[in-house]
Amino acid sequence: MTDRRARIFQRKGGAAEKMTRGLEETVVGEPEFERICNQVVEVLVDELGVPRSKITPESHMFRDLGIDSLDLMTAITLLEGRYGVTILDEDIGHMLVVKDAADVILSKVTR
Repeated sequence: MTDRRARIFQRKGGAAEKMTRGLEETVVGEPEFERICNQVVEVLVDELGVPRSKITPESHMFRDLGIDSLDLMTAITLLEGRYGVTILDEDIGHMLVVKDAADVILSKVTR
């Protein structure tokens, strides 16, 4: 996870957006990563009832956001459906932090 990707989670007006400085070059995959981040946040807020104000890139699903393993599986199932991917059991262990969940999904959709 790059610092640049982590900045995508910077909140402004209720939507995740990239912070830019001047005319920075575009990093391949950033728009896709941003879109996936938005979807992860949307599922957490709309489907699981997590307050948007609690969600940061470093938020741990269990400790910080208060979801349980059933909630995590619900979120994963919804995200699998949205992206048409299968998230394997071994991948779930890498999805315990919000930004890492987005990275796992990105790795699946770019294969």
